[in-house]
Amino acid sequence: MNNYLLVMLLTCLFSGCSTQERETGHSTEITTNVGEQLVLDNESEYAMWLKKMHRDSVEINNSGVYGSQTLKHLKTINDSVSYCIYEVNDFVCSCVYLEVFVAKKEVEKEQIGIGCDQDMANPDFYWMDYEILDDGFVKVTSTREFVADSLLTEEGVFPKETNFEDYIPQKETKSWFVKVDESGNVQKIDKI
Repeated sequence: MNNYLLVMLLTCLFSGCSTQERETGHSTEITTNVGEQLVLDNESEYAMWLKKMHRDSVEINNSGVYGSQTLKHLKTINDSVSYCIYEVNDFVCSCVYLEVFVAKKEVEKEQIGIGCDQDMANPDFYWMDYEILDDGFVKVTSTREFVADSLLTEEGVFPKETNFEDYIPQKETKSWFVKVDESGNVQKIDKI
C-alpha cells in the first residue's frame, strides 16, 4: 500500500510541474506550469528558444522535482533584437531574469527579481521585484529589511532565543529602470 501512495504522489508532483508542448502544423502551442498558454509561429524568433526552455524545464522537473521555469513575458524590439522575462523556481528561491537575444542568440542576461524563504536567524532579509511598464521599461525594486546592529551581539547575530520576528526591522528600498535598446543592450536608468 505504501508503494502505491508513493507512486501516486510522484505522479501528481511530476504532472503539476511540467510544461506541455504540442506542434500543430506551423505553430507551437506551449502550456507553462501555471496554465499560461502561448501559441507561436514556428518561424518566429522565439520558437527555438521556447523549445530549449521546455527541454530544460522537463529535465529539471523529471530529475526529482527540483524546480521549474515559467515564461513570463516576450517582446520583439526589431527584426534581430528580442527579449524575454522568465522565472526559475527551486521551491526555496524564485529568481526572475531578463534575457536578451540578438539574431536568435543570447547576448545578455540580467536578474530582475528574487524572492527566497526567509531565514529567521539572519538579521537581514532581501528581495527584488519587477514591474513591466507600458513604455517598454521594466521597473526593478530591491528591498532590504534588517535589524539594527545595535540590537545584535558583537558577533552580529541575534541574542539567544530571539529571531527576526522579535524585532521591528528597518527597511531600505531602491528602484531603477531597465530597457533593452534597439541594439540589444540593457540600459539601466535611475529615473524615467
